[in-house]
Amino acid sequence: MINFLRKLVSGYSLEKRSLNGQEYCYRFQGKPIFFDPYQMLREFKHRRDGQEVVRKKLDIEIAQIIPLLPKYSEDLLPSVICEGSRNGKDFTVSRFTFKHGLNPVSLYRFSLDGKPIGDFYRKYDYGAETQNFILKIASLHGDSIPLNQDSVLWENDLGEMAFVEKFGHTQIWLWKKDPDSKLLS
Repeated sequence: MINFLRKLVSGYSLEKRSLNGQEYCYRFQGKPIFFDPYQMLREFKHRRDGQEVVRKKLDIEIAQIIPLLPKYSEDLLPSVICEGSRNGKDFTVSRFTFKHGLNPVSLYRFSLDGKPIGDFYRKYDYGAETQNFILKIASLHGDSIPLNQDSVLWENDLGEMAFVEKFGHTQIWLWKKDPDSKLLS
């Protein structure tokens, strides 16, 4: 009954889950997608630190890359909101879904204590746009990247990073300086 009233007021259903020993509260519209944000971060760190990744210095701020990414409506609401806490800080990941051209895109927006710290885009295109995004970012400051490269990590002096990879599909991570070094260390 309480869940019904909550859904009536907010439009979201609520469910609590424990994944890998971590408690999460999920608010969702429609079919629920239960994802583990910390597992996503562990996988990101593992692939980011891989031997096959080309590492480049980023001479710009991450904000200048955002216009190159798949566009979505500013009034788009998240389909799933996952909340938890870690190290005494509130951790939220909002999952948005939208279309870019003919392909669906999932955007996961990570926040710590209400402050955005990173975005993860997955474009379901079987990696067709990976090279395009790599070349767009490289062209912002004259980088040369081999055309067969599927994983590139750019980092700037502010501790921000952009990571573009083909991992089944085109995936793009934009990450601000890690406010809690344990998240990505």
